Amino acid sequence: MPFVSSFRGVICAALFSIFVGSFSIDSFAAAPADSQIKSALVDIEKFEAQITPAFVQNSASVRRTRNLLKLTRQRLDASPNKSDASWLEADQRFNALIARLDGQVPQTPTAAPEVSISVQVSKSQANVAQSQMISQQRVRIQKLKRDIESATETMDKEGVTVFQDAAHVQAMDQRVARFRDALAKYREFAGDPDVEAARSALQAHESLLAFGKDHTAKQMAGLGDVQARLRAIDESKRRAPEPPSFPYEREAIAAWGAQAAEFRQEATAQLGVLQQIGAVAYLPNNPGTVGQGASYDKNDLNRLQRWFLGGIEKVEQDAAQIGANFDVQMGQILDTIAHFEALDPADPSDQVNAFLGQGVAKENWGRMSRDLRIASAAVEFDQLLERPQLQEHLQILQRMTATMEGFKAKHGEALSLSRMPESVSRDGRLLEIAHEVLSRPKYDIGEIRRVVINAELRSLEKETSETLYDDVEFSLNGDITLTGTKTTYFYEWEEFQVATAEPVEDRFFVFYNTLRHFTKGAPTTPTNRWIVAKRFQGSEILKENIDR
Repeated sequence: MPFVSSFRGVICAALFSIFVGSFSIDSFAAAPADSQIKSALVDIEKFEAQITPAFVQNSASVRRTRNLLKLTRQRLDASPNKSDASWLEADQRFNALIARLDGQVPQTPTAAPEVSISVQVSKSQANVAQSQMISQQRVRIQKLKRDIESATETMDKEGVTVFQDAAHVQAMDQRVARFRDALAKYREFAGDPDVEAARSALQAHESLLAFGKDHTAKQMAGLGDVQARLRAIDESKRRAPEPPSFPYEREAIAAWGAQAAEFRQEATAQLGVLQQIGAVAYLPNNPGTVGQGASYDKNDLNRLQRWFLGGIEKVEQDAAQIGANFDVQMGQILDTIAHFEALDPADPSDQVNAFLGQGVAKENWGRMSRDLRIASAAVEFDQLLERPQLQEHLQILQRMTATMEGFKAKHGEALSLSRMPESVSRDGRLLEIAHEVLSRPKYDIGEIRRVVINAELRSLEKETSETLYDDVEFSLNGDITLTGTKTTYFYEWEEFQVATAEPVEDRFFVFYNTLRHFTKGAPTTPTNRWIVAKRFQGSEILKENIDR
């Protein structure tokens, strides 16, 4: 009879489940050598208990189980103890399980000795077993199977991340409870192919649900409190350091380099954490912002990633700009070096303009000192970034140092060669005029060690005019008429120039003085007396060279 055959099938399946379920991790001769083998054995034992004759007839259940077993295979492959007896036994059971799913091994032992099973069925039980489904019940049980499979397919597509949503998991648990309640209504039809197919579909659904919970629990154990970690990252993030301003100093470059390296290391580490969270955590987008009290979502994760990526990009851009600036500056420093190397301390022009003129030596020394600091900062920068320009810039730094030493030597030589201007006249009257005029209190000229006439007496004249307009008229045809007074001034004077040696603090300098005597001029022009018309400070001169 069909009912008896079906019932026997149920009994055989139950016995087979008991036979398979009797194997456990503890029954292995060798204990698992590591956690990977142990976890794989737990998976294998769980799947062995689920496979029934009806289960392997359901292609969707078999496909999902094979997908789940991929993780078990990964665990075995990740074990470092593949030669251990526990790994070999687990590998053998895994391969046997795959073969059963593929239908390559019968579900019950064919070579096993016959077992006589005596089953006593009461009259009431027989009546229940002989119950037959009506068409409406069969339609409903088939629809239940389709609903379960559809829910399983949806759960498979959603992936494991949704299991981090407690509300979602609760909804899935409630759905499973409804499936169980619906299937329980068909207890009297145990052994019916449609009932067994629905039962197998529910077992596959529950297995996938259990796997999702277990897998999520392990993942979240490694992630910890995702919201707290994201909040900590968000609140501790800082901006990339601002680059130093030009002209660059070695200390500023070193400080920026240390800050930039620290920022880059921190940003890279945080990006790694964010990538790990993004790959595993369930962060559905939600309305509102974190500042408004909302939870961190995928948009916030992306925002934090952009922050750190933008900071790293800024550091790289700043480094590229600083490097480009240094390359330009080092080229200009080479020109400066060439200029100072070419200076001749014996050349009168170089003596005045580069070494002995008022403030020129100090100015030139400041220029070289600044370039030396820039070159030193460039070398520091090249070392921090391991730039290929390091050796070239190091040579420029060394040349600048040597140039500065050479400048000091040249300055000393130019000073030793400095002399008063050549005298062009020894006219006593002019020298007397010079002493008298330069000693006037109004000019506030101090001690004069020597006076030399360096430009002879000469007579000059010139004419100037100025116009003062007091009326402007505009005609109809566009002409403009200006009315005013034009005044013309005629100047006549004599002048000569003397060079004086005068002390300035603890040194001596040559001053050049132009003396004039006007006989004609403007109303404000001092006439008929000698005055100092022009005066400027010239080169430094050694005290012992004043009278030479």
